Amino acid sequence: MAYSEIPDKLLVQNTSTRFNYSLLHGLPKKQITRLQKVKNSAARLICRVRIREHITPVLIHLHWLPVNSRIIYKILLLTYKCLHDSGPSYLKALLKSHRPSRTLRSIDKSLLAVPKSNHTRFSTRAFKHVAPNLWNGLPIAIKSVTSETNFKKQLKTHLFTLAYQ
Repeated sequence: MAYSEIPDKLLVQNTSTRFNYSLLHGLPKKQITRLQKVKNSAARLICRVRIREHITPVLIHLHWLPVNSRIIYKILLLTYKCLHDSGPSYLKALLKSHRPSRTLRSIDKSLLAVPKSNHTRFSTRAFKHVAPNLWNGLPIAIKSVTSETNFKKQLKTHLFTLAYQ
C-alpha cells in the first residue's frame, strides 16, 4: 500500500500528541535530528514507504510537522492558553504584556515583554524567555484569534507553510 492509499482514520490520529515537545526547546541540533529520524521511521512504518524514498512527501501527506516546528507549536499553544485563562496559573504569572514607555506603533500588536536574561546555560531555554520571543514573532492575525480551535488550525497552517515551503 502506498502512502497515498492510507485510510483517513489513520490520518486523523496524531501519534505524536502523547509526547511533550515543549520540554525540548533549545536542545542541540544533534538531539533534535535524532528525534526527527525516529519520527521519520514512524512515518515510513505507517505508510509502508521504503528507506530509499524521500520522506518529506510522506510527512506532508500525514500533516506532520517537523520536530522543531512541533516544539514551537506546543510552546505557542501553551502561551495562548495562558493568555486566555485556560493555562496553568504558575506559567500565566510569567507572561507580562509589553508596555512601552511612550506611544509607539507596536502598542496594538499584542506583544509580550521579554524579561532580561542572566545568560546562564539554561536560562534562555526557560518558558518565561522562550514564550514571549516566539509569541512576538507570530503574525497579528494568528495572535488575535479568539477560539482555541481556530488558533490551533491557523498556527499549524502557518508553521506547516514555513516548514515545507
